[in-house]
Amino acid sequence: MRNGRPLISEDLFNLKAVNDPQISPDGSKIAYVETIMDRNTNEYKSRIWVVTTSGQDEPRPLTSGTALDFAPRWSPDGTLISFISTRSGSRQLWIMPATGGEPQLLSRIRNVAGSPVWSPDGRTIACIIRLSAEDKEGDGEPEQSPRERFSKDVLVIDQLRYKLDSVGFLVNKNWHLFTVQVMGPEKGAFQQLTFGNYNFSSPAWSPDGRFIAVAGNRISERTELELVNDIWVVPSGGGTPRQLTRSTGPANDPSWSPDGRLIAYTGHDRRSGYYTNRGIWLVPFEGGEPRELTAGFRFPVGDYAIKDVLGVAQPGVTPRWSTNGKSIYMNVSAYGAVHLWQFSVPDGGAVQLTYGALVIYNLHFSSGACRVAMAVTTPTLPNDIWVGEITGETVRERRLTNVNSDWLDQVALARPTRFAFRSAGGPQGEGWILHPPRFFGRSISGSSYPPNSWRAYRHVWLRVFLRVSIARN
Repeated sequence: MRNGRPLISEDLFNLKAVNDPQISPDGSKIAYVETIMDRNTNEYKSRIWVVTTSGQDEPRPLTSGTALDFAPRWSPDGTLISFISTRSGSRQLWIMPATGGEPQLLSRIRNVAGSPVWSPDGRTIACIIRLSAEDKEGDGEPEQSPRERFSKDVLVIDQLRYKLDSVGFLVNKNWHLFTVQVMGPEKGAFQQLTFGNYNFSSPAWSPDGRFIAVAGNRISERTELELVNDIWVVPSGGGTPRQLTRSTGPANDPSWSPDGRLIAYTGHDRRSGYYTNRGIWLVPFEGGEPRELTAGFRFPVGDYAIKDVLGVAQPGVTPRWSTNGKSIYMNVSAYGAVHLWQFSVPDGGAVQLTYGALVIYNLHFSSGACRVAMAVTTPTLPNDIWVGEITGETVRERRLTNVNSDWLDQVALARPTRFAFRSAGGPQGEGWILHPPRFFGRSISGSSYPPNSWRAYRHVWLRVFLRVSIARN
């Protein structure tokens, strides 16, 4: 609103954040997470909402309450939605009908991390569980000696990387792969598939359901900095994990080709150290040398826009294969925006599919990869759910939600102006000039970074900066 009031710090409590859009298998609905900040409890609260891709119906809440509900995932037939919730006191896996109803606790196992992933036949869910010495199934506490009770809150830190936001202390904790039965007499039964003092993440089922690909680091001395990660495959019924990549750099977010012969993942080989651009890589399931699909591509894949107002448990983006296996879809950070691109598997050719001052920070495709759900932010429209119709090398996108409309109608926001420059002997850089509303001859300029910078203050950051600048005027 051009003539609205200036922003104040309390407006942060009015901001609603949406993330993790998950489109139903038939492409007709999108489940997503909406998060608010509760000023009374000083905590986040999140619920799962559903909106139709036609845009003809208002979004409706699927879950309710004061807990954190997040990571919604559709069953392959679209009849059920699994999600993670803290309503029982810890992060556990719940399940409910996609049409609504009372959620049911699927398994008593606690501390579910990442996002649950359904098996192709819809009978099993793979998930990552954070394990520590005291994590056991059941309600009862193990018998402790007086010395153990006295010292149970004493934490000895002997590792460099010991704490994470929203996770807490990492000491004596590991992340392992589990499967949970959804159907039949064994419903709720779980099986641990990885073991040891290692960490795994991002499970992905093979098309035939016989294997699960994960990203993981099984070399304990490298766990501290996570400069090296590998792609592994684990038999879904249990067995020895098999390493596919060569421990040359980070490797994450595995995604199987439709025929199960290749696994795409994101990462790099540390050619320029940790600041090497992240790209898309391909590795054969049967073994072989990984190939960088995006070799020579100028920009990093994924969302590298700095932001901290997107709610809880923001997932990463996984490369998505086309149904014929000839191309891969992925978001790319370039020139202050994050857009959807298409990469040719045979030759690595890249085609940009969306345009404008958008940051597509998360996305998910329907079964036929002809429709995509996107979480999008712009300098003046923070955090909304969009849908895109994919036809060849074009995407026709539409905004489906307007979650911050009441708040945005009251405040004045400015649109940043981009400019480019070239340093002596260096690449072209970018900057933004941001004039607050009711500007009287003063200017505020944003920081500048080259387009292949590993992090960038982009359109999202400018909105945060705008809040501060207006509050001081």
